Amino acid sequence: MAKIKSFLKKLIKNNRGFSLTELMIAVSVIGSVVTLAGAQIDDILPLARDA
Repeated sequence: MAKIKSFLKKLIKNNRGFSLTELMIAVSVIGSVVTLAGAQIDDILPLARDA
């Protein structure tokens, strides 16, 4: 149990967050997924209305 506590203390102490590069990559991936999903929804909605 003591090893777990010391590990968690080190983990919290050394936590510096994400770098700018990591955040930019995450935002670009999310943006790409949203763009592709939006394009597919625009194609699917008229078909769903006709059904």
